Amino acid sequence: MALRKSAQHEYLSEITFNLSEMDSVDLFGDRARLLPQKDKFLGLFNREELEDALNQSGLLPGLVKKGFTDFTIDIQTEIESDHRLIITDNESSEQLIFMRLHLGAYSASELFAPLERMRLLFIDWLLLQNPKAKASRKPLFPGQKFPGNGLFPEVKKFMLMLIERGKLDGAANLPEFFHDAVLFADKFQFLNPESQGIFEALLRDLGKIGLRKLSSCIHDNLVLQKESGKEAEMFNFKPGEMVVGNSTELKVYLSSPKYRQIANKTRDKFSFSLVKDS
Repeated sequence: MALRKSAQHEYLSEITFNLSEMDSVDLFGDRARLLPQKDKFLGLFNREELEDALNQSGLLPGLVKKGFTDFTIDIQTEIESDHRLIITDNESSEQLIFMRLHLGAYSASELFAPLERMRLLFIDWLLLQNPKAKASRKPLFPGQKFPGNGLFPEVKKFMLMLIERGKLDGAANLPEFFHDAVLFADKFQFLNPESQGIFEALLRDLGKIGLRKLSSCIHDNLVLQKESGKEAEMFNFKPGEMVVGNSTELKVYLSSPKYRQIANKTRDKFSFSLVKDS
């Protein structure tokens, strides 16, 4: 499935991967904020509202189309900072979808001070897998127990529905692996424009080897990073948060000429290559 090509993500089209194998200013104008309630998911949604979003996003219909017709939806809200939505296949007792989310503010004031007063949906953990998938010759992506279930587009739509219906400023996630960042990159971008530039440089230089190999090479420390005028060194993937804006203010920051200027400058001064024989 092709990812959207844009000024920020012009190199995404250079990388090849099978999405089904993956899956590890005035803020709101006259829109009033919703006040959190302790007995609701994220303090905002009851079970009926959540299941409606799961249906409208295509997540539940997607599971059924893939042959999962007997599953349990478990909503856990006991810990305020750790709300979980878990969909388990009753036949195999394996999780099909696991989301760990919380609402909070961001403290990176040196990057974008207004974040300290914004309400964001933080995606702390996300698992999508197909325990019934047939064995493949291809190795799993780093962090996978089973192949993905191909429902990542629906998951992103579900997340965007939550931030819109909950009148949140946006959403944030910290990708653990490089392929996680690529999965989010058609909607999210790095909060730090320098991280965005490095991400784009990686795709520019190494995207054509395929996402599976690229992510594994990054994970196994087989990628060299060279900054203009300096010696090459081993690349260590520490990207920082990726965000998507819902409020005007956050959208303006992420699309600002200054953000793009910094991202472009960083992208152009770095180059990446594989360690020899990798």
